Amino acid sequence: MKCVRKPSDWQDISVISMKIWKFFSQSTRTNTVCGRLIDMKITDYKDFAACLKSGCHLFLLYGDNDFYKRKAYQEIILSTVGKDPSDFSLLRFDDQNMDVEAIHNGCITAPFLCEKKCVCVVDLPFAQLSDKDAQLLSDTIEDLPEFTTLIFYCISDDFDIKKPKTKKIADKISKFGCEAFLSNKTQKNGTQGFVLQRVKDLGCTISRPNASRIAEKANGDFEIMDHEIEKLCAYKPGGEIESDDIDALFSLYLASTVFELTKCIFSGDYEGAFQRLNRLKMQKEEPIAVLGELSAAFL
Repeated sequence: MKCVRKPSDWQDISVISMKIWKFFSQSTRTNTVCGRLIDMKITDYKDFAACLKSGCHLFLLYGDNDFYKRKAYQEIILSTVGKDPSDFSLLRFDDQNMDVEAIHNGCITAPFLCEKKCVCVVDLPFAQLSDKDAQLLSDTIEDLPEFTTLIFYCISDDFDIKKPKTKKIADKISKFGCEAFLSNKTQKNGTQGFVLQRVKDLGCTISRPNASRIAEKANGDFEIMDHEIEKLCAYKPGGEIESDDIDALFSLYLASTVFELTKCIFSGDYEGAFQRLNRLKMQKEEPIAVLGELSAAFL
């Protein structure tokens, strides 16, 4: 007699498969990576790099330093599935109606035609999860297979670690993986150190006073500093970045940003427009100067 399973039975199969995996992994699975306990709450990007090298495969990335968050996110993916991952090895969940069960299934399903897989979850509303979904997510985190790297990437400013449900999940992540709070204020090298290192990485030199000058003009924003340093080093390849170079480049910053702003407005990219307005605000640009450039762009 042919056995026909009902659609609901497939969920049971998924649960049974997970239990089988847990049974066979309990004898060898420990709460360690390379012989070290996993219980990581870090605030400095240098510590994150060490965490990644240790073999950790569960991450929560949040904080106001968008530059280091994005860099960390990209490096995790690169170290897990390489430069050109397939649709089978890299799964992304970034829409407004994310299904926790789909995330769970994506994590426990064995990778196809590859050794490892990376599951990226962007801006999951932890605080709004139902109790059932929160428990399923907690179980997924605790029983994450070794072949899966799971990233919770928080871009939105709405993420609040202090909310009870969010805090509970974050604590579970830090117990079994890495909770990385990457803020502008928590980077040990500071803004001057960032400029000095970034200029050196791009093959140029700069004095400490001029490094501080860039940091001050960028109002300590790592995204702006990185963007402007790349332009300065492209302008003087292999040379020394001097104060005149900095003044000349930053005098063009307002005009170029307003130009990008107008492009966003015309294309209907209002989120991008507000991002550039916030950038100008952080730069402490005078509102009258911004309006002047904006008016000229529309003439």
